[in-house]
Amino acid sequence: MQRRGNPGFTPEAPRTSARPRTLEELLEEMNLLRLVDKFKAENIDLNLFFDLTEKDFEEMGIAYGPKKRMLTVIDRYRKTGQISSEPIEVEVAPPPPYTTNEDGGQKEMIASMRYIRQMNDMTKQLAMDALEVARRSNNGDT
Repeated sequence: MQRRGNPGFTPEAPRTSARPRTLEELLEEMNLLRLVDKFKAENIDLNLFFDLTEKDFEEMGIAYGPKKRMLTVIDRYRKTGQISSEPIEVEVAPPPPYTTNEDGGQKEMIASMRYIRQMNDMTKQLAMDALEVARRSNNGDT
C-alpha cells in the first residue's frame, strides 16, 4: 500500500474531546471492531488509516459495506478534519407552504384523494370476494 500525504489536517490536531484516539476506538464507534486484527496485521494505525484508498481496502479483503463506511469517514476527515463516524447533520429547507390557486387546485386534490380512496375500497372488496370464492372452492361449498 502506498502512503499518501494529507496536507492541512493531521490526526494529532485537536478536535473534540470525544473523538477517537486510536484506530481501535474508531472501528468500535463504527461497529467494525471485528476488523481490528486485519489492520494490526498490516501495521495500520489511526494516522495511516486516513491515507487508505478503496484499492487498499480491496487488497486487504474488506467487504463492500464496511469499506464504503470507512471511506466515508476518511473522506469526511480529508474535507473537514473531523474524525467521526457519526452522520453529518444537514439543514433541510422546510417545504413550501401549501397554496391554492384560483381554479380550485385544492378542490381538485381533494377530489383525487376521494377517488383514490374509493378505488382502494373497491380493490379491497374484490380481494375479499376472491378469498371467499377460493375458501368455498377448497371446502367444496360451491
